[in-house]
Amino acid sequence: MKRSPLPFLLSLVFGLTAVSAEMIESGVWKWTDTKVEKTDSGEKRALFAGEAADLSNLSVHATTLNPGEKSHASQTHDNREVMVVVKEGQLSVTIGAETKILGPGSVAVALAGESHGWHNAGTTPVTYYVLQFQSRRGFTGDLALKNEPSMLIDEQDVAFSANPRGGYRGFFNRSTASLELFELHETTLMEGVQNHPVHTHGAEEMVIMLDGLVDLEINGIRYEGKPGDVYFIAAMDPHTLFTKGDKPSRYFAFQWR
Repeated sequence: MKRSPLPFLLSLVFGLTAVSAEMIESGVWKWTDTKVEKTDSGEKRALFAGEAADLSNLSVHATTLNPGEKSHASQTHDNREVMVVVKEGQLSVTIGAETKILGPGSVAVALAGESHGWHNAGTTPVTYYVLQFQSRRGFTGDLALKNEPSMLIDEQDVAFSANPRGGYRGFFNRSTASLELFELHETTLMEGVQNHPVHTHGAEEMVIMLDGLVDLEINGIRYEGKPGDVYFIAAMDPHTLFTKGDKPSRYFAFQWR
């Protein structure tokens, strides 16, 4: 079960063209409950879209491409930024003049003004999440290109730091031309472990489940999370996360402000 405003979900189109005044509420979007749209190149799943405290528009969807297929031609956005997270398969991503094949758990970020495109580089389907976001602060594409380079990050190139609770991979912690805080990390949490006490913070947060089972408690309500599920945690909503079962969990946590 998820807590989310239905009107803007029903009117969602993939990208930031949906018109909505709805604020996104905290909750979980279940992979197995999400409607699948068949396409000529594979499948699409709309997760959520709307406004957030620091974003005038946030859109999240997942795409599956069949071998050799691409979702669209190379494109450039001057008014928004894009992040791609590979769920499974091999995705060839080109941002500007750089191309890299990214496997599961890898991330690409195309900032404003940077041309970008991708296609399935493997022999099996590739599935990936696409997050498109527009800051309320505004920004210029020229500034993004000059001072804040886009990123192609293979999970295997990010150092894993073990700790008593499991481990951590820090993908990036920086700013962009439109965001003061832009941070992504991957957490491995051992079975039966709580990641931290119930807490709040001014930054909004998304959690993308990669492996294992968790309960993410938001505002005193626990939402079970399985691989593929996506959580949104609104600013200042109290929350904590627990690993369930007898295996570790692994998930991405993404914050911005």
